[in-house]
Amino acid sequence: MSKDFKCIDPKYRLALVAGTKIKPVEILKARDSDIDVHFLIDNDIPFNNIRAANISPTMLHQRGCTTADSIQNIGADALDLLDISFLSDCISVYGSAELVKVFLRTSYDAVALSNKLVMQMLSLSTDALLRECAGCPQEAAAVLVQLDAPLNFEATTLLDTGLRAPQLSDIGYSYQQIKDTVGASTDQMDKLQFRC
Repeated sequence: MSKDFKCIDPKYRLALVAGTKIKPVEILKARDSDIDVHFLIDNDIPFNNIRAANISPTMLHQRGCTTADSIQNIGADALDLLDISFLSDCISVYGSAELVKVFLRTSYDAVALSNKLVMQMLSLSTDALLRECAGCPQEAAAVLVQLDAPLNFEATTLLDTGLRAPQLSDIGYSYQQIKDTVGASTDQMDKLQFRC
């Protein structure tokens, strides 16, 4: 075990196994190095327990979660990245590009990651979030409502979401904003069902 290996504080070990088949006495007697990714998977340890046990991404990496995919495999999801200290540690271990690749795969992920600070830390654009909402107008609207940001996405991306003038108007976007800021053509405005 390297000198940089971070052990799990004994008081947190009980949180790790709460509600699982592992008996408290077993986890307290276990060698710290045995509490690795295989232990977590083999014993169906919920990711909430991992977080409650104060096990950081750095510690998970030391215990065999060497890729962003591997922390997703033990239960992490896009919502976990809203914890800024957790996200910051994930970025230092896995890199922002890898995290985006793994945790931005669905329209629900896009809604979860619709947070300006999270997006800044991940170098994530509104356009990238909306691309994941193709064919999902409700989720696309949720992304735009949460961000309340300037329109920095492509007209084609907006069209692909399925959002149309009635929904866009409901969330505060006017014909002129869409036309001028997004650079939508007259044909695209027609497809968006906007009428000047």
